[in-house]
Amino acid sequence: MKIVICNCMRTIHLFPHDKGKCPFCCEEIKDQCIDNSFSVPLGFINDKLSDIDVAITLGEWNKALSMIEELMEWKPDFSELHWRKLLVSLKCKSDIEILSKGKVLENNPSFQNTIRYADEIHKPIYALIKKAEDEIVNLLEKEIITQESVDKVSLGVKSKPNEFQNEIAKLEELVSKEIKALDEVEKKLREFIIDYDKSVSSFKQKLTEIANKIKTTSEQRELTTERKNDLENYLSQHKKLNDDELVKIKDEYDKSLPVFKKLQDEQTKISNTIQSYVSQIDQINEKIKDMVYQIEKISQEYDAAFNGLRNGDYHFAKLKIKLRFDEILCDTFKTVTI
Repeated sequence: MKIVICNCMRTIHLFPHDKGKCPFCCEEIKDQCIDNSFSVPLGFINDKLSDIDVAITLGEWNKALSMIEELMEWKPDFSELHWRKLLVSLKCKSDIEILSKGKVLENNPSFQNTIRYADEIHKPIYALIKKAEDEIVNLLEKEIITQESVDKVSLGVKSKPNEFQNEIAKLEELVSKEIKALDEVEKKLREFIIDYDKSVSSFKQKLTEIANKIKTTSEQRELTTERKNDLENYLSQHKKLNDDELVKIKDEYDKSLPVFKKLQDEQTKISNTIQSYVSQIDQINEKIKDMVYQIEKISQEYDAAFNGLRNGDYHFAKLKIKLRFDEILCDTFKTVTI
């Protein structure tokens, strides 16, 4: 790990995998290293730092940490040691990799010690990384807010509620019309039944009268021939009247039956139509419930992403904005300066 000043005027750490290019502007760096090596009697620290950098590059974190702690016994106020300890604690192989981990610097003890012991050569390096982290968090928060709105719009939150409301209003109007029509049909059915019941009731009343007359007559002990003839004539006449009335009622019923059947069919048809409209309204209400659920789910996911950012965790933000995460990092690297 070298300290260099790039042509973009940034003072940075240059790592082996940077391949001689500035990780911020991506331009090649030539002979612009700052010599911050130790002199005798601390010259051995230079070799130890090189060994630590190799271990960090290889991801040998325990080995690197052991060497860092050993050197801290000799030079506890050396900011670059604390910075390397920060890299090891976050399992990062470069400064740029730290910026993809999350907002991790502010409360990190190693970073606090790094700032505490930094000299004028090192201060610009750490200030640049800290500023980049702050800007990345700020841009990610804005992107999260924007992407949440995009996701909700994709569900149709701007148009669907009005569409659903209009559809329900139309269906409710149709239901209202059909209910009125159903009322009319059922009224006619009730009138038909009432008229029919009256005819049947009248017929039954006449039968009762005849039955009572027969009962009264049969209870008489003695009947003269003349009385018997009168009774037979009476019964004969009323039987004829009774038969004629029955035929008349039956004829009237037979004639009105198709009308009654038609009213019943119309009643069934209207009822089915109403049920169909009600089912459509229920389906729309289910769609509304599903949309509300999806919106709440999106809100919860983005709340988690936003809160994660505030707490230094980029995990949920990465999941929500995907490729934009890397773009934001690259844009920040290109533009951030101190």
